[in-house]
Amino acid sequence: MKTNGAYIPPSWNEKDSQHGELSVKRISELYGLIFHALLRKNFHDGAKQLIETGGVRIRHILVGCAILKESEEDWRTTQLEEERMKQLQKMFTYQALRSIRCMHETDNTSIKKKRNSGENHAEKELGEQIQHAGRLLLNHGCLTDAIKTRNKAFLENKIVKNILKQMWYGKKKLSFSQSHGSGIILAPEAKLYIIPKLFN
Repeated sequence: MKTNGAYIPPSWNEKDSQHGELSVKRISELYGLIFHALLRKNFHDGAKQLIETGGVRIRHILVGCAILKESEEDWRTTQLEEERMKQLQKMFTYQALRSIRCMHETDNTSIKKKRNSGENHAEKELGEQIQHAGRLLLNHGCLTDAIKTRNKAFLENKIVKNILKQMWYGKKKLSFSQSHGSGIILAPEAKLYIIPKLFN
């Protein structure tokens, strides 16, 4: 299975000619594989039901959006199917964003409770607390998957931008000099990319 998301499915280990096993470490990876298989075989209603159960991770949802995009761009797809796939992409992206938003709101309420209860002593010694939503975006690869799958709706969402601003700058609102004076320069493979005003 090859998509824009560069998702590598777990490998199939053959024990002998009749038996084999799938090297899956977590049940959520198995749900993600089932979700991708349903999308590949155009069982969109089954994929939608699987997302509604809550067992599919955000990164699998983003790769699922890329699978839908590839199916949408296929020359054999009718116009009615294209419209349905666009609606499913929006719904899947919304579901991923809803999960991120819920985590972000929970993080904010827990920080407020700690500030009100006076448990700041340990935080001051250890530094700023890394929020779960930010950790999920940066460390667990959700932001990378959104970039690889070219999911513009996910990347341009206000919640995602606020989480990243809070992680990098420590606050959601930035002054003019912070937002316009800090362009990011990346030089992979001797190519120069400048990304000014990444978060407006």
